[in-house]
Amino acid sequence: MCGRLIKEISEMDGAYLTGHPEKRLPTIASFWLEFIDGERLIIELNERGIAASTGSACSSGKLEPSHVLLAIGLNERQAKSGLRLSIGRWTKPKEVEYVIRSLAEIREKYAK
Repeated sequence: MCGRLIKEISEMDGAYLTGHPEKRLPTIASFWLEFIDGERLIIELNERGIAASTGSACSSGKLEPSHVLLAIGLNERQAKSGLRLSIGRWTKPKEVEYVIRSLAEIREKYAK
């Protein structure tokens, strides 16, 4: 299911996968989104009942850009627009579809 999440989000205009497309943990998807900052994105996702984080697990809960995303070559603006999603063993396909659909709606709202 994480593969589907990565594929669908990567195909959205303004969404960019961070890290290697295949050599990664099978349950984590990480992106930077050029159409919205991470803080606003988390608010939008939270309003839809979606739990997510901005940036790497190493920097969760911090407002400054992720040092991990900066280390892989993202600039400060990109690193502040990070999105990290985790798929668990009990995640259902319909939940993944809901996340994809929600991100598409958020993109439409902010990418003007």
